[in-house]
Amino acid sequence: MLHDEMVMGAVLVHCTGQTASFADSLRDKLVNWKLKTTGMNPATESFLILHRFGCLTDTGTELELRQAIENFRENLQHSINAKNLNRYITAYMQRKPLSERLGDLKCSVLLITGALAPQRKGCEKLYESLMKVQGAKSSCATRELVVVENVANVLAERPDKVIESMQYFLQGIGLVSHLKMQTTPLNLNRRMSMEDYDKPMGRVQLAGGFRPNLTTPNDVPDENN
Repeated sequence: MLHDEMVMGAVLVHCTGQTASFADSLRDKLVNWKLKTTGMNPATESFLILHRFGCLTDTGTELELRQAIENFRENLQHSINAKNLNRYITAYMQRKPLSERLGDLKCSVLLITGALAPQRKGCEKLYESLMKVQGAKSSCATRELVVVENVANVLAERPDKVIESMQYFLQGIGLVSHLKMQTTPLNLNRRMSMEDYDKPMGRVQLAGGFRPNLTTPNDVPDENN
């Protein structure tokens, strides 16, 4: 937001834009204190799982979701540094509200959240605040909100929906207009052979004035001429 002229668009996943309530703040401090004094414990573990995955419900991806939660729990117990995790929670507790600075945001914004995510209400409030600011200033920047049904963690449960939403958003601000929409999951696309995937794509050109300094073999000057 300090250098908005350098950003064409922002994609925010589960962004609330507000500080924690008194009850949430008290709970976060208790969890952080337990983590600091006793290390990883069931209360901290439950808090982090809820924050990342939301509440479990009977959905079509429940089996995959439970497996992802078990893997996450395993990492919490054996792989994640408790001291670094303590600082992460502290930084999250000390977050500042964005509502007071939304008027300085001039670029387009895409908000993505899950219908079952604990951050959904906060994300919807941030979207409403963005729309009010946009209406007051008659800004031409777009504001979009995507709520993915029947999921809590959109990145873990519906990455295909996140990719689709981001591609529409990028095309809306004038980028990757030549790119076809992905209609099949990336790991199920068998139309290209391994040799095709290894072939260089050549010059990459993006709309909106961005032209990466990439060259094709034909662009390389011939030293013999």
